[in-house]
Amino acid sequence: MAGSIKWFEYTTNDADTFAIKMDESNGEAVGNTDYTATSTAVFALPRNIKPRMARYVSADTLYTRLIPVTSNTASAGTLPATITAEISGSATPITLALANFKGEEFTAIPRAEDTGILDGDET
Repeated sequence: MAGSIKWFEYTTNDADTFAIKMDESNGEAVGNTDYTATSTAVFALPRNIKPRMARYVSADTLYTRLIPVTSNTASAGTLPATITAEISGSATPITLALANFKGEEFTAIPRAEDTGILDGDET
């Protein structure tokens, strides 16, 4: 269940720092760093960077949490093996296990040139 939304400090693979917004309880469950008044990030994570993600799944596969991971040193081995999540309409929290970890993806900034294959125009 989504709760409070909060900013966290995201460090890219190149060690640049940005801010990223996510569910507070999910972000804290994987050890993400809070964005504070002393944070060095002044911009939100650009759209051409897809954050590294951890996917947690319940044993019955009915519940899944896809959580951005803000540390550039994180890996499947450093993340918590399980997290506890509260489910809407249930008084009992459930345990979710780490199913997979996907690293950061970067899309290059577009350039004003083509591939050079002949296509009938001059650019």
